[in-house]
Amino acid sequence: MRITTDNVSAFSILYDGEAERALPFPSRGFSVDGVTVRARPAAGLVRFVRDGKTWREGPPPAGVRKRAGLEGPIEDAFRSLFLVVYGTGGADPALAAASREEAERFVMNWERRYNRPCPMKADVEVTPEDVERFNLVLYGAPWVNSVMARAADDLPFEITRKGVRPRREGAPLYVSPGVGVRFVFPNPLSPSRYVVVNASPTPAGLDGIDFRFGNWFDWIPYDNRAWYDFCVFDARTHTPESFLETGFFGPRWEFDDRWLWKGAREERAAAAERRVPPSAFPPPAGEVWLDEVRPVFALTLKGYYNMGLSWSGGPLELGGKRFRHGIGVRPDSHLMWYLGGAFRRFTVTAGIDYGGRTPSPARRRAELVTFLVVGDGRILASSEYVNFENPVVSLEADVSGVEFLSLMVRRLTPEGWLYGPVCWCDPLLER
Repeated sequence: MRITTDNVSAFSILYDGEAERALPFPSRGFSVDGVTVRARPAAGLVRFVRDGKTWREGPPPAGVRKRAGLEGPIEDAFRSLFLVVYGTGGADPALAAASREEAERFVMNWERRYNRPCPMKADVEVTPEDVERFNLVLYGAPWVNSVMARAADDLPFEITRKGVRPRREGAPLYVSPGVGVRFVFPNPLSPSRYVVVNASPTPAGLDGIDFRFGNWFDWIPYDNRAWYDFCVFDARTHTPESFLETGFFGPRWEFDDRWLWKGAREERAAAAERRVPPSAFPPPAGEVWLDEVRPVFALTLKGYYNMGLSWSGGPLELGGKRFRHGIGVRPDSHLMWYLGGAFRRFTVTAGIDYGGRTPSPARRRAELVTFLVVGDGRILASSEYVNFENPVVSLEADVSGVEFLSLMVRRLTPEGWLYGPVCWCDPLLER
């Protein structure tokens, strides 16, 4: 039997011996890439492993290796039972709160997309049975997530309060603003299961970690796609080319320079830093730009939101005019802020973001949205239908006594994959 391989380091075949018995001449066994490996095969499972430039019979070397169901990328971990785990560590309450917020955001988005909930637990509630049964999806950092801490020494990235360092020779310590890491790896606590780590030393780095990347596909099932085994990112990461680094582990879950890509220096240098407001409480006096206050709730279908930038990370622009203040999103989206009844009036200019490009005929035909300003569950202001014939609207709302203010954008046609970004520009609160 002649076998030819390409890009394969080990394989097996189930051999029942019938072919050999039917031959009118003695079998010479197997030839793999021109190498005779076994002179007289016996019935059963026959394993082959590459040994340098040749082949031999036998299993692969001991240790964890990529295989079906344990080969990455990150998205593969969600094709079998998984458990979302947030941190509760009290040493860093802001990061622990961000850990829970991101875990809850993932669970809400999962249920909205698939009409089924997924299980979630605090780190202190995770049992040994959970570790054996589930792929674990961890949020936070080792000092706030105790499950992550237990596995930390055997993971391929070191996460410290200073930054993120890949555990390979000569790798840098990444310390830029908003630095964080996402990766999938065999769980050191249960090597037949995955662990997915979503980590950053800061709440700003953790913000929107499931939604900010993998959104260049114009097809809804690929929204927020985690197509990589690992990525290191920071506040300048808006596209695949602007990761600090990303790639795939090798067949033994090792770093391999062939499958490691660094960000494009020119693109990173030109990228604006993503800004995350430090507080969810408005300043106590004066007018307030809403993009300078952190939302208390954010749920987006494709990608995340940007403060002071367009959804794609560029300047805010509507109707040929650039804006310093605003929020870039993509429909459908729902952002909510705490106002505490402290304001009287809200004004905003909203509309379709061309993204610096001529929109395609398909987008022009399909895109139809409505903008809603909602206070404590009541619609305070709404746009007429907004499309490329009427791409910009101005809204004003009386927000007297409003505790929670929401800005919502809804799609009005089903072809969501054809839609592009929209903007809320100059969102101003007056007392």
